[in-house]
Amino acid sequence: MLLAYFICVLLYIIFDFVSRLVNKTRHKKKINRLLATVNTKDELLYMRETEILNMLALLFQRKGYKVKTTDKCGEFVNGLLLDDVIFVELQKNSPKHLLEIETAIKFTYCMQQASIHRGMLITLGDFKLNTKLYCHKYVIECVNGDQLLAMIREVRMQTDPVKIKQPRLSNP
Repeated sequence: MLLAYFICVLLYIIFDFVSRLVNKTRHKKKINRLLATVNTKDELLYMRETEILNMLALLFQRKGYKVKTTDKCGEFVNGLLLDDVIFVELQKNSPKHLLEIETAIKFTYCMQQASIHRGMLITLGDFKLNTKLYCHKYVIECVNGDQLLAMIREVRMQTDPVKIKQPRLSNP
């Protein structure tokens, strides 16, 4: 009886490990595919915030940063921590929305609580002028939707293989 119980527990552990591994690889493939296919802000708008955050984590990893997810900051979802010195917070708003200064003030407060002195606010919309000035004062980089798409295209260009068109040889 004890042997049967041991075998059942062992099989459960093995099955659980394999299913987690399969789900993890599926998730990585999905995020890679999203990073490779996103072309417009509307496509980003219809994605879930966690998918966008995971895509940003992959984007910054490909740019050479050491990326960690953190719950120390982030109004709606968790934020990212780049190289243990830069907080990244995502604000998923409509492309026509202008981000208010209050969001930057909250972000600055989170940064001060965690003793991080640099930050990056990312939104699909844009920033009001006073928000940009406030962010400049507190060393926060403001990334709007167009800049985000440019960053995605830049990373995509680095990872795409070079396609060389070779002339076809005609059969003699």
